[in-house]
Amino acid sequence: MTDNPLHIPNGHIGTAWVFTVDIPESEFDAFKASGIDAATGQIIDTDFIELFDPANLAGYSLSRYLSEANGLHHEQVAADAANLDAITKPVLIIYSSSLRDGPLDFDPKAPVDFVGRYDNQPTKPVQASIDGQHDSEGFGVSAPNTTKKPKSDARIGGMVAMAALAVMALLVILMVFIAG
Repeated sequence: MTDNPLHIPNGHIGTAWVFTVDIPESEFDAFKASGIDAATGQIIDTDFIELFDPANLAGYSLSRYLSEANGLHHEQVAADAANLDAITKPVLIIYSSSLRDGPLDFDPKAPVDFVGRYDNQPTKPVQASIDGQHDSEGFGVSAPNTTKKPKSDARIGGMVAMAALAVMALLVILMVFIAG
């Protein structure tokens, strides 16, 4: 995370900003339609945000919802888990896909209060290690396979058939040309 969590850097893909919003649930649609841009200080595409009452998470805590359901970095969320799970006001999650490219800064105003900024969980494709070698993060690493596979009987048969068809096509063209 950066020094200023309200900063929206260039290439902010995979980041979510969490705010509380001090409005009743009955005003969510009106807030999304007209108040969100002024309250956050940014132009927001409301197709890529969530605005909900955390009491409606049905068995999930807010921290678990952010890390498990949204794939946000577990360690970042865990550091704020006590504060996140104590939130009773409606929650606004603004995903990076809802913002134009930075560098910009959020400037939250009432009824919005900033809670935290969280990044996506870093992922690395898992590759099985045949020879037992591992990179610095414990992922299996194998040398690329440089041996050529022998040509299968079906492939050789197909190449012979294509050559025979090409010779037959040339003979037919030659016969038509001579007869013509």
